Amino acid sequence: MSETEKEFKLTRFNRYLASHSWLEWLDFIDKMREDHYIFLWPGKQFTSAQEEAYKYKKLKDLLKIKKGWLIADHNHIIDEMLRRDFLLFNMAKDYPVNQVYATPFVPDYSELEKTKRYIGVHGAEYKSLPHINVTPWSWDTINTDRLYHLLGYPTPSGVIFHELCDLYALYNGIMTPGRASCDTVSKVYTNHNGVTPTGDYGEFYNNYDVNFGNWQTITWDGNYKDIRATRTDNVQLKINYKPEFEAPYRLILIGFTRNSFEFDGLGVADFANKWNVFFDSGPVQGEYHSPLIGTDQFYICKNPEAFKNITNQHTSAGWMVEDCRLFVLPPEGHFSYDYVPEEEREEWASYMVKRLHKKFPKCYPAITQQENQ
Repeated sequence: MSETEKEFKLTRFNRYLASHSWLEWLDFIDKMREDHYIFLWPGKQFTSAQEEAYKYKKLKDLLKIKKGWLIADHNHIIDEMLRRDFLLFNMAKDYPVNQVYATPFVPDYSELEKTKRYIGVHGAEYKSLPHINVTPWSWDTINTDRLYHLLGYPTPSGVIFHELCDLYALYNGIMTPGRASCDTVSKVYTNHNGVTPTGDYGEFYNNYDVNFGNWQTITWDGNYKDIRATRTDNVQLKINYKPEFEAPYRLILIGFTRNSFEFDGLGVADFANKWNVFFDSGPVQGEYHSPLIGTDQFYICKNPEAFKNITNQHTSAGWMVEDCRLFVLPPEGHFSYDYVPEEEREEWASYMVKRLHKKFPKCYPAITQQENQ
């Protein structure tokens, strides 16, 4: 294919661009922005002076077309709109608790296998979750560089719309620590005959806790003659989430599992020393309380003698989650793509993930690492 043919080749997105009018695209962009504002900038309180500056304003209203306007005039208004929008979206990392990040994560519900359904999350390394690491009160990120560059020139509106859709799709939701929204229900044995629990277990309910699973903690004397369990834990987790917004949403709970010496996920956790997806709420609205997550079993070490040869793993058997994150996403797992024909929208979500992670690889570290292996 020649360079000229490549230049004029119609991609799927370009076909959608050509099939809608300029005013229709303004409506699509405004719908996309409005959905994001409801989700990423909910219920913020300002003084009257601040309120006007941060009030949501439609691009269609901002672009009041005047006779003789140049494309550069339109681009200047879009530039100002973007700086305000992404300033607010980037500040999403500070609500409802600290360490909240905007995330580009989109589940692919056309897949059955967990690793492919939750690509870049299920089985990811600790520091490889898809997120947009930005500074609060900043509109400038490496992801916006190309668009701001285009806006500095009389770039055709179709190119601008293309970039806008990509950037808004990148801000697909938030990733927040689970501790603020999770409690645990525990059953614990502290008396043992070797690794076999004896006596009665104690029951506990812990608020703001994320450590759950089914595990035993193993110890031994200096000569490895007495290998025994000191605790046998059966802990299940419950999500109690109160959103800052009224719109429907979806919760996906992920947990990072301990690198246990004798790892057994009991059909619940698939990976040791990696992130696992444990729960997907489906579409919900308002305050949400999940069922107990995990399994009500006591795990007993199967090969205590092997602990004489322990290396760098934790001296435990079974599985235990040490850290949790909640993805708070739109109810279908992604924001709507109103510009795409309805019969193609399910497929389009999967297509967007693949396209965006190639365009913004730093936001999808786990996927990029897999491809480079």
